[in-house]
Amino acid sequence: MNNDPKTIKEEWSVDPLEGQTLNEIQQIIVNESLGLEQSMRTEKTISMELENRYSSLFSQCDDLIRTLEQDSLQRLLRNVYINENPKWHPERNSLVHIKIVMSRGIETGDDDLVRSALYHDISKFDTVSFNKQGWPTCLGHDKSGAEVALSDGASDVIVYVCAKHMVIKGWQGVSEAGELNPSTKYKIFAEAPGETPDEKAKAFWKLCVFTNMDNMGKEFNADSLRWDNPTYERWDEECPLKDIYKKSELVEIKVEKPKPPFSSQEIIAFGVQPGPMLGKVIGATTGKTKEEALEIIKQMTGNPDLQMPITEKKWIKTFENFRSSK
Repeated sequence: MNNDPKTIKEEWSVDPLEGQTLNEIQQIIVNESLGLEQSMRTEKTISMELENRYSSLFSQCDDLIRTLEQDSLQRLLRNVYINENPKWHPERNSLVHIKIVMSRGIETGDDDLVRSALYHDISKFDTVSFNKQGWPTCLGHDKSGAEVALSDGASDVIVYVCAKHMVIKGWQGVSEAGELNPSTKYKIFAEAPGETPDEKAKAFWKLCVFTNMDNMGKEFNADSLRWDNPTYERWDEECPLKDIYKKSELVEIKVEKPKPPFSSQEIIAFGVQPGPMLGKVIGATTGKTKEEALEIIKQMTGNPDLQMPITEKKWIKTFENFRSSK
């Protein structure tokens, strides 16, 4: 059967494991996939639905895979041994997953997205470990895949999509990552390649589409996601995913730090000694109104008779006033 770990060497005339020193976890995964060792996990129910749907495009995927240099080719083919958590990956193995994502990229007609699919999970086998449930998990494969893409001469957009394809999933709340905070959302957009907001919007838009390509639990419709000329200015009006990726979240969130209502000198004038006590008073009164702060200082100093400091008004004559007063 194509894309089967037992026949991978014959199909590709390449041994993905040749020259590799496997760690204990990698060896277990290989042995399980070849039927040499009984799986420690609950038997996974394999779904062939997506593989059957996209298999007609797999030959195009294979043609692109064959353009990889030997090291990258072996790295990618090693994913045939990984059988991931069915919650996220019902397909047979990670190599099949990569081809499904590549096929969806082909449907978009965007070469950046096809090549991003080629590299996005290329380092999964090399970063594999077991999670608490005993399923393979590959922390850091996104960063490693981006590095492989960069070393192979991929474009800045492809490297960006590979590097960010996991962290952005938290934006959708569909991965183990959960929700992203506003500053992280802005950072993902700000780090997109490009000098102008429109250039960044174009790269970021491809990342948004890619998250849909990479989601095995969601229907993918390339036509419904098409946006031929992504721009920052027209994001709220034209972006097909504007309800998920809001333009308002693509700007820097600046949080103003609260300030103490009284200066250090004013607090000292209340009878507070410089040193640790002064710091405690500043911490307790920061963000409060002057009236609230005064009551706090009264309690902390034990002096209920403290009064609000009087602000002296200083009148400064202008040059014209000075001349007219002569």
